[in-house]
Amino acid sequence: MKKLIIFLLLFCNLYANSVKISDFISDVYSKDNSLKQIKLSLEFIADDLNEKNSYLLDSLNSVIASYFYEDLFTELGKANFKKTLIKYLAKKYSINIDEILILELKSSINSEELKEFIKNTCK
Repeated sequence: MKKLIIFLLLFCNLYANSVKISDFISDVYSKDNSLKQIKLSLEFIADDLNEKNSYLLDSLNSVIASYFYEDLFTELGKANFKKTLIKYLAKKYSINIDEILILELKSSINSEELKEFIKNTCK
């Protein structure tokens, strides 16, 4: 069994690769009509991502602009963001992404302020 798992891991590593985008900083609109800053680190997993960083960054900049700050911090918002980014990359650049992992998502405000803000805007 161990040999099978090792073989599968080696096989997957040969045919899939990943690109990490670390410390991506962006201003996104908030539901209170202000701009808020986020810091994001992602890992894109797909076949043949060599030399496609510029396309990934362009797509990330375009897609993130369509999301509200508060939505990026919910489970549903993160899932929709990843799904939209995958579709955008496929349509615009013909890059087929297997998975996007959110490695880090930080806010310029602290977590208590964010919780309170989301609570008030969802009323």
